[in-house]
Amino acid sequence: MSRFIRPLKIGIATFLMACFGSAAHAQAFEGLWHTTAPGLEPALDTSGMMSLKISKSDDGKFKAQFIHADRVPSDPGNLPSLRPINGRLSMLVPGMWPIPSGGRYFKQPVKAEITSIDDGSSLDVTLTDTSGYTIELRFYPDNDTRFDQFKYPRLGAGGTPVTDYKYSTPSSVSSGFTVSTPKKEGISRRAIEKAVTAYISGKYSKRPGFLLIVRNGKLVLEEYFFGATPDRLWLLHSDSKSITSLLAGIAADEGAIDINEPINKYFPEYADSPWMKSTQNTGVTPRHLLFMANVIGWADDGYVKSGSRFNKAFSYPGGFTEGVLQYPVITTDPDPYFNYNTHLTNLLGETVARATGQHLSNYLQDRLLTPLGEERSFFLTESGVEGDPVEAGSTVGMRPIAMAKIGQLMLNRGDWDGKQVVSSKWVAESTSVTALKPNPSHDGYGYQWWHRKYKFKSRKQPVRMVFASGRAGQFICILPDFNAAIVTGALDFTPGGTTRQFNFIEQQLLSIFNDGTAVEKLEFGPEDLGVKVLN
Repeated sequence: MSRFIRPLKIGIATFLMACFGSAAHAQAFEGLWHTTAPGLEPALDTSGMMSLKISKSDDGKFKAQFIHADRVPSDPGNLPSLRPINGRLSMLVPGMWPIPSGGRYFKQPVKAEITSIDDGSSLDVTLTDTSGYTIELRFYPDNDTRFDQFKYPRLGAGGTPVTDYKYSTPSSVSSGFTVSTPKKEGISRRAIEKAVTAYISGKYSKRPGFLLIVRNGKLVLEEYFFGATPDRLWLLHSDSKSITSLLAGIAADEGAIDINEPINKYFPEYADSPWMKSTQNTGVTPRHLLFMANVIGWADDGYVKSGSRFNKAFSYPGGFTEGVLQYPVITTDPDPYFNYNTHLTNLLGETVARATGQHLSNYLQDRLLTPLGEERSFFLTESGVEGDPVEAGSTVGMRPIAMAKIGQLMLNRGDWDGKQVVSSKWVAESTSVTALKPNPSHDGYGYQWWHRKYKFKSRKQPVRMVFASGRAGQFICILPDFNAAIVTGALDFTPGGTTRQFNFIEQQLLSIFNDGTAVEKLEFGPEDLGVKVLN
């Protein structure tokens, strides 16, 4: 997971107080406050809201924390006690949002000053980084109706929450897709309505964001919830891995990299690192990184744990690149089982950047998204400093419709509107079953793409699905047998949120292509290795 998320989890609000004034005025701070500010994207809840919670403790002081729906908030028990006076809090936030704002990045740490307006009608928040760059935000009370759209899946007439769903044809006219209907594309409108009603009921994701379905190259369903909008850039989390795989493929197509040649030559400054000097390092290649070979012997081990190897890798002057290369390579032998490690994707991204001579955020936009008709995206750096290496495994941002375009691009074997964005050879190779998750498992793995297979009553052979999977409910699912792509986005960061979202896809959405009945999940095994899904 990305480093820009971790500071928010381990303590956004470490506050130093400058205190003046009366206790009565301080009461105006207490409560839950919200703001919307497009200039802070993606610091905001990805659907558009950022919150600040200030509560009074038993000793008469206050505790405060910023809360985002797409971040786990700081533990209130670990926050310092504050004594606000004269309507102003002056707070030092050492790990504040290394994200773009107004075309630039905050430099850490950030000073936040909060002023109470009219004894509680609003809060003015001024953020200033170490370079003097300043932005201003206004927070409003929780009962302000402008935030209702972020509290309920849908609002009907008079602001009443909507609890059921009736299908409507997508209204996007600039999406890059021809719009169609379920009936025209051979799927059940009633099954879609049943699935979406279940989606917004809270049975699955606690915070659904959007749902899109493309069939036969046409946009059949496009729905947004909890204030999500078509034009807001959405943080993909680990779907970013599949995007990075596509960028590696484009670089390979252009001759910038050979995925079977060792990556050592791209990192000459680390020639003396344990990775480079290890006796087993006969040459880790981009291909090893693509299917997450067990080259260093450990997997993601907890980005919220201060002592985890994942977090420790960020602590070196050279960031995660230097940090990962501090671990010796234990093997480069072929192995059908992989060891999921986001830092291998981060290293892959940096390899592509060095091989192409372009920052990966520029390469993403120029080589992948612009050809798809997408003009905006982001790729966050590990440091928050523009131009530094990006966290390729978790920090891509794009519009939801762009995710659907990625799904259609894969169905088109790399072609978009007559232009070969990535070669059909790469699409076939990258989505082949290259590795297996250790048994028992229902998962296969390709080049940063997951695999599952199912039994459909209408099909004699197993139906295979290739998909990108991201934390809290981000999925790009590709069903070649049905010429369909399913895209979901959610902000369910509660335990099991990602799994619940995928359960929704398997139990509700796949049934749309199975005459409304549930599908049976099949187990992967060695016999699946090498199976090509998009050849």
